[in-house]
Amino acid sequence: MVNAVPDDAKNEEERKQNSVQIIFKMPEAFMRRFDSTCEELGYTRTEAVREAMRRFQEENEKKLNQRPEVVLENTGRMLEQNYARIFEMAEKARANRTIVLGPSRKTLPTAKSDEQSEQR
Repeated sequence: MVNAVPDDAKNEEERKQNSVQIIFKMPEAFMRRFDSTCEELGYTRTEAVREAMRRFQEENEKKLNQRPEVVLENTGRMLEQNYARIFEMAEKARANRTIVLGPSRKTLPTAKSDEQSEQR
C-alpha cells in the first residue's frame, strides 16, 4: 500500500521546513489597528507582515544599490565583463605588433632608431 499525501499537504510541510518563525512585540493599539486593516483587506496577519517585509526589502535593496560605492563597484564589474575581450585583443595586438581590422591583419610599423634616421 502506498502512503499518498496530497500535494497541498506536501507543499505546506515543505514550506514549514523552509520557514523561519519570528516573534516581536508591538504596541497593543497598533496591533488592533493592523489586524483591523488586514481583515478589511482580506489578509491574514502573516500574509500582511510577509508582504510588508517583501516590499521593505525590495525598496531598500534599490537604495543600497544606488550608493556611490556600490554603483562604482557594479560599473567596474560591468566594464570588466563587457570590455575584457577588447582588452585581450589589444594585448595580443601589442604582443604581435598587429591590429586586427575585420578579417584582415595590418602590421604596425616598426619604430626606427635615431641612428637609422640619421644615416638617411
